[in-house]
Amino acid sequence: MPSAVVLDSSIGTGRPTGPDMVEDLCLGMELKFLLLGLPRSETVGLPINRSSDGTTTTSQEAYQKQAYTALARVIGRGSGLDKSGSGPSTSSAQPRAISKSDIADAGLMERDYWPSHWIVKKANSVEHMEEDPQPDSRRTNGVAISVELNSPKLAWRDLYAPSLVSKVLSRVKTLPTYVNYTCDVHVHVGRCDGVAFTLPTLKKLATIFWLAEPILRSVRNPHSPNYTNAYTWGFDQRRYSRLALAMAKKSPTTDPVTIGEDILARVRSSVRDEDDEEWQKYMSSTGQDTFRSEALRAIWQSATSQELGLLLSGSQREHRRLGFNFSAFGGEDERSKTNPRTIEFRILEGTLQEELVQGWLQICGKLVELGMKGRQTKFCEVVQYLVAQQPDYDELLKNTENDRLQARVRRERGRVTRDTLFAEFMETIGVDPMAYVPFQEKIRREYGSA
Repeated sequence: MPSAVVLDSSIGTGRPTGPDMVEDLCLGMELKFLLLGLPRSETVGLPINRSSDGTTTTSQEAYQKQAYTALARVIGRGSGLDKSGSGPSTSSAQPRAISKSDIADAGLMERDYWPSHWIVKKANSVEHMEEDPQPDSRRTNGVAISVELNSPKLAWRDLYAPSLVSKVLSRVKTLPTYVNYTCDVHVHVGRCDGVAFTLPTLKKLATIFWLAEPILRSVRNPHSPNYTNAYTWGFDQRRYSRLALAMAKKSPTTDPVTIGEDILARVRSSVRDEDDEEWQKYMSSTGQDTFRSEALRAIWQSATSQELGLLLSGSQREHRRLGFNFSAFGGEDERSKTNPRTIEFRILEGTLQEELVQGWLQICGKLVELGMKGRQTKFCEVVQYLVAQQPDYDELLKNTENDRLQARVRRERGRVTRDTLFAEFMETIGVDPMAYVPFQEKIRREYGSA
């Protein structure tokens, strides 16, 4: 039967644009962590709620509002903030920050501050667990607060962006913070002008992500209670997307969207070479063997950005936003319709370690570069490399799913480690060793070497 969601080609595309260029790229980051109490020294100047009898009140909501305002103040120290609160500043020499509640009090919206400010607000998915460190009530207000810290738009080619991130992380860590398994790091990548990527760019990126997913998910700690992202929603695209479910004949009957079955039907009825013209345009004759993959053929058969967004999203609400999140282009709920038109990376677990945060930004940016105009030769090279690695990646994936966290895979000339495969892929896409080596070490430590 036809999909119940009406496909609208305008969703996820914005106004008509030319090819996507590397200089168009912009990144945004979400850091989720716990603030283990607000130090009493940071409450100076903050409003105190008082009851009619003159006693102070300390509701959880009041604590949160105070904490977010204080954290924003700590981040923005020395940056010459406009203390009037009348509107966002545009200078990027120093980090600027504001809390979501202070934005609302000024009668403005978060999007008004996206170009310029770090925004501090509640992280709905983050919880203070019983086994976590407790706030020190002698030095703080004694209440653990869940924090989501959203960066401003970070232009990919802005040489000052890494320094800005470094300053924010160092200032945040002057406060008592903690990261547990309910925390995540999310990275959004889009265009600086807010216009959506073109459909060819999205198809190229979807191709890379689908092929590279098993090795990229190696950055996540396999021993974490939230390894599968079940707590924070960032599941495997190869298992939970509508494309994966349709290929495995596991699409739930409750899903009104049948785009997976519809596109696979197109793929299986395609018998002429001209049906694959768009793929051949980007891959030339060297892509013939690669295009035998039914998943890739389905990706390239998508006629609109919305079709592709629906195809690469999950069928259930908790699976809507996968590790490589294309839901902003599917437009099947209010959140996806109003959020920025970006691709979101939801793989990495929570961390405030600078080398991991900075490295992950670089890795995400380099991956998205592959879809840009002028990167055609590199795109073909990377696709061919990834296709050749699929037997190794499939073995790693199978081992992980069976709880056999094997670090090694077999090859004809011996055995190769998971961290070596990761480093090899990073070199292939041009990531600097300073960015990927901390992840290589993380993989080696968490998976072991045997």
